[in-house]
Amino acid sequence: MHYVDTPAALECACRACAAAGAVALDTEFERSVTYHPRPALIQLGDGARIWLLDPLALADLEPLGELLDHDPPLKIMHSVLEDLSVLRRATGREPAAVFDTQLAAALAGVGFGLGYHALVKELLGVEVSKDQTRSDWLQRPLSDAQLAYAATDVAHLHALHRLLAARLHELGRSRWLDEETQRLRQRSVEDDSQRDFLRLADRVPDDRARGVLHALCAWRNQEARRRDRPRRHIADDPLLVALASARPNTPTALENLPAWRIHRGRARAAALLDAVAQTQDAPHQPLPPGAADLRAHGRALDCLKRAVSEVAAATGIAAALLAPRRMLEQAVIHARLQGRPGLPEEFGGWRAALLEAPVLACLHDG
Repeated sequence: MHYVDTPAALECACRACAAAGAVALDTEFERSVTYHPRPALIQLGDGARIWLLDPLALADLEPLGELLDHDPPLKIMHSVLEDLSVLRRATGREPAAVFDTQLAAALAGVGFGLGYHALVKELLGVEVSKDQTRSDWLQRPLSDAQLAYAATDVAHLHALHRLLAARLHELGRSRWLDEETQRLRQRSVEDDSQRDFLRLADRVPDDRARGVLHALCAWRNQEARRRDRPRRHIADDPLLVALASARPNTPTALENLPAWRIHRGRARAAALLDAVAQTQDAPHQPLPPGAADLRAHGRALDCLKRAVSEVAAATGIAAALLAPRRMLEQAVIHARLQGRPGLPEEFGGWRAALLEAPVLACLHDG
């Protein structure tokens, strides 16, 4: 295990990893009080050696960025979604050629959403300590226990990759992993404000309020990025909904909102009132399809859930990965409320072969 805190050591580590066919990769970070993740440690392993890169000591991580760009080596990671954001923040790049062991385990029928420690125990029979999971990774110097824990997070990735890659190949599902990894990449760069709007849109009374809410979600996200604070520190969800519904235009009107009285220790009244004032000309927004009332289509949804459960049982792939409820609702909206043929784009690729026929049957008969 090598601790890397100088440019020369970084060059040496990245050069060694570039020569390997595959490199294990993980990160430690902190984001409880920031919008952007704060990289604290980046772990690399070539199967024989492990390097712990200290981004607090290294002003320039360009050699790591170049390593991430190259294919090969394959980057073996576990549960990549947050790590992609961390690496993008640290280097301006994200890894090409990724093998996500958590996703591979789900597609291979080993288990859905398994943590690294659980997967190592399941496939390798090795108990990995979790005692440093909640450590302060931004402290310096890091303790011996933290360094050992960080090294362990990449120590078993090569062995997991060998087992899972072989199992996926036997099942004919290797390309499925490539498709799902690409979906995760897309998720990692999605706009938080649009997700927030879709999640909150049915909590406001009308299309005008939804237009204001849409604008306020965008404002909150921009402020969070600019100030590098969590979105909830700018305005939590209940306050955002209250602002969109009531549209206060004076300090007194703001003070009368229960959601403001709970939140006032964090948010700035003048900034909130100014944000609401700037939404006066926001275009009205209809209730988005994802928030539609589907109570009249309960039979179709029940049929879809049964169909997905049957496919899950036959393939060993968890129903939550095959087609979570959100996807099933989108299929009902697509076919029943919008009257469009076929299935939504989310059901393409490897899912189509497994689900197209039973899902369309439910939508037709359910």
